[in-house]
Amino acid sequence: MKEYIYPKDLKKSATVFWWRLQDALLLLTFAIIAIIFFGLAKKIVPLVGAAVFGVLTIDISGIRIYDYLKLCTQFFGGQRIFFWRK
Repeated sequence: MKEYIYPKDLKKSATVFWWRLQDALLLLTFAIIAIIFFGLAKKIVPLVGAAVFGVLTIDISGIRIYDYLKLCTQFFGGQRIFFWRK
């Protein structure tokens, strides 16, 4: 008889080294383009952009760093005036 092992949380999205698959593919594409551009034009800006994108798309406990920063910006930069109605 075969024994099947299932993960504890079936609704959790699959991650590849803390990245979602779409983010990993975008990072790989962006990095390849940045390396080619660096080889041709000797500009480091695309490499820095690829590195920043890679850091912002790291997935920790189901939330990306980009999403966390976006939520923090919305919370601290959002509306601070509350209207009470009867």
